[in-house]
Amino acid sequence: ETGVWSNLVSTSTSLPLMDTTDPFSGWCFNGISFEPAVLVRNSLYWLLGAGSVGILEFDLERQSLAVIGLPVCVGAGSETGSNDRFSITQAEDGGLGFLSLSGFNAQLWKRKIKYDGIASWVMEKIIELDKLLKIPMDPNRNEHVIKVIGFAENNNAVFLYTKIGIVAFHLESLQFKKLPGSRSVAYYYPFESVWCM
Repeated sequence: ETGVWSNLVSTSTSLPLMDTTDPFSGWCFNGISFEPAVLVRNSLYWLLGAGSVGILEFDLERQSLAVIGLPVCVGAGSETGSNDRFSITQAEDGGLGFLSLSGFNAQLWKRKIKYDGIASWVMEKIIELDKLLKIPMDPNRNEHVIKVIGFAENNNAVFLYTKIGIVAFHLESLQFKKLPGSRSVAYYYPFESVWCM
């Protein structure tokens, strides 16, 4: 609004942002992940690192940064340098949420502030995606792949790469829509509104 640069804002963290034992650390980006920020209420959130270790929060009103730990250990089962098994989301109450995939199950978490002001993660629900999306199983092949490839914050919908194609999945209504087009996509950047002057 003012067209003026703000002062430098920084924060410290005890979370390990770079794994020095990672054989791919020479090419793997270990700062803020490549996915776009998610706006929840009055803050922007980014996953920290590829194979994320935390969430970076920028409070737009207070102009402050904070680092938040994740509700689950997300490194297990992820490809090196990949954040395709989890996503920052909005919880049903409009607060900060988190989705993590474990096999065909999606775990939805919510960040709650207790009466003493301490924040913690609480699991809201587990969704059995294979049953809901009716994904056919082939016992002779290992096709247990569901990946997060995008999040649309205005509609609270996650985009999933599945065996049946790309699916837009609404987290509150649990409704989904199979999208037309190619299955070879790394990440969706949804445009939810367009306006012209």
